[in-house]
Amino acid sequence: MDFLLWRAKEQGVGTEVMKVFPWLLWYIWKSHNEKLFNNKDIAPMDTLNLAENESQSWFLAQVLPSLFETAADEQHSTTTERTDCQDPFKWRCQVDASWTGEKEGCGLGFIALEENKPSLYGARGGRAKTPLHAEANGLIWAMQEITKLGLQVMHFETDCEQLVNIINREEDWPALAMEIDEIKDLTRSFTEFSMSFIPRVLNIRADGLAKGARSRALQFPYVDGCAPRWLPNTGHMDAN
Repeated sequence: MDFLLWRAKEQGVGTEVMKVFPWLLWYIWKSHNEKLFNNKDIAPMDTLNLAENESQSWFLAQVLPSLFETAADEQHSTTTERTDCQDPFKWRCQVDASWTGEKEGCGLGFIALEENKPSLYGARGGRAKTPLHAEANGLIWAMQEITKLGLQVMHFETDCEQLVNIINREEDWPALAMEIDEIKDLTRSFTEFSMSFIPRVLNIRADGLAKGARSRALQFPYVDGCAPRWLPNTGHMDAN
């Protein structure tokens, strides 16, 4: 308590690290109670990891609503001049990946939308050499899950502009050759396949799924028509 509340700042502990402290204190207390009342031992690293994961989820929940409102305003301003036109894509799939380092693993997330209404949520953990590899793996996994639904017409969206350019312009990228070949093979499963870049602020849902999968180190994929309960503010998101 003395270190967390007073000495940490004096010793130069960064602000981002100190944000975890309230959750760390709370889960130390809960571990204490588990030992005292249930004679259950909880490893210190498990307590630390749980505190980190829960703090990340809370901060993400605070950021998402304001970001979404900004995104909704931007989208409204770009569509007011063409109110008589329908969205050209009945089916869309937004994909994203969260990567902090090869050893730490990554998270993959996607959300399929039918006429702008969420239809399928996906989240899973994984490994990737680089952020670009993670983004490519996220697209591959989303395409695989979409084909399982029997959907043959799909427009994919990502905030990774580099990946979009590699695929749409067929740019040469030797380090990503294996992943690009797999993406090309999967495109043959669709009668209509397209992909485009969207700003990160419009890809909040897939981003939240990817970050949640990474922070929780999901060992088993989550694929369901309902949003996972740990995805914050899904009610705000469904308005997009």
